[in-house]
Amino acid sequence: MKVTPGWAAELVGEKIDLDDLRALLAPPFVPWVEDYKTEQGVALLLRSPDWGQLSDATAVRHDATRMVERLNGAAALLHTDAVPVSLGQIRKFGMDGNPEPIVVSASGHAQGTSRARGRGSVTTGNSGPRRETLMQKWFREADADDSRADLLAYVSRANNWYDLFKAAECARRLSGGKNGLKAILGTDFGEWDRIWQTANFYRHAPDPVKSRLPQPPAEFDVGREFMLRAITRVFKS
Repeated sequence: MKVTPGWAAELVGEKIDLDDLRALLAPPFVPWVEDYKTEQGVALLLRSPDWGQLSDATAVRHDATRMVERLNGAAALLHTDAVPVSLGQIRKFGMDGNPEPIVVSASGHAQGTSRARGRGSVTTGNSGPRRETLMQKWFREADADDSRADLLAYVSRANNWYDLFKAAECARRLSGGKNGLKAILGTDFGEWDRIWQTANFYRHAPDPVKSRLPQPPAEFDVGREFMLRAITRVFKS
């Protein structure tokens, strides 16, 4: 398991989510991940060529935090049951592939799940030479488009009505407005609108005059899954 020289950020999470990243972040495209054998087992390392310009671990952690938030958003669009991963240790490797002494605190992550997934990489093509995956494509596009970057950030933390509504707002803006979203979603727009209204109600303090619940209101878990699948269609359009 020889690793690439330079900075690396360890990813911590549940096995199914780390395995998803192994499938979705293959080299040579950016970002990519590599396995690194430690005394505790095999660590998954996030890599970026941009970190070659950085001089200390604090700067690497800052940029890696931004990247992980974006990757967690993309993961939720590809698998609605994805659980966010977090950052562990920041590491640095010499030209010989051996680790250099870097001391940076790591964050914890709760383990344990019964989820399962049919394994397979989600790529932008079906055959021929290796191509960037959808996750890498969306990451690249977000680097060049603040609207896409904002959308992935809100999706990454959309475990509540407020952030789900903000993600929906970003998706509508990315679609070119309400009419553009209607064109993408077709007959599903009515359900989108019901969930949108429900989210809009719950993100505010109760006000029966300015904001009313649709009847029947959407349930959060079902509404979130629908919204994420709809937002994925926006990203692919």
